[in-house]
Amino acid sequence: MLAGLTSAGFELLTTSGVCIKSREGKKFVTCAAHGFSPGTADVYHPACNGQKIGRLLRTLGSSDISLFELENGFTYSRETFSETDVPGRPFRALIHSNKIRVGDCLSLNSPFNGLCEATFIAEWLGLLPSDEPGTEHTFFQTSNSDRFLDGCGGAPVWTDDFDVLGQSRFANKTGEFAYLPSYSDLVDEGFELSCIE
Repeated sequence: MLAGLTSAGFELLTTSGVCIKSREGKKFVTCAAHGFSPGTADVYHPACNGQKIGRLLRTLGSSDISLFELENGFTYSRETFSETDVPGRPFRALIHSNKIRVGDCLSLNSPFNGLCEATFIAEWLGLLPSDEPGTEHTFFQTSNSDRFLDGCGGAPVWTDDFDVLGQSRFANKTGEFAYLPSYSDLVDEGFELSCIE
């Protein structure tokens, strides 16, 4: 996981998500689309004056999920962010949002906010004003909402079984709810978790 993804001249820091592989074997890394200014495609780390590490290739409608391709020479693991007191754990699989139930525990760990846990409360389709028809959104109630900080958008969210459901986007102003766009569309397209070695 990489903290501090951004585009040239645009300092809204986000976090990278997971490495995925298409049916054709092409590998991408997920990220938060809102971290990139319109019309730019280069991905820099840890800030816009940092090293170019990739190029945005696709955004999934209004979901805030984008895919970028890493430059040659970079590696990307298939595990959670690790801290000194919380070692990284390998992710198992991408899952569709229909695999979780109300009350299931979800986790997120990013360099910006550390380990957070949440409880899944609801899912519905296309309720944000900018949505395209059929866009799937998953909402969940956080159990320690003070930990959702700027910069964790794009960080993967997983189940107790280390199955990746989607990525973080934002919490509401009170911190009571957080919004999670699911990777269900990617699962439906045949994408699966991968790594770049």
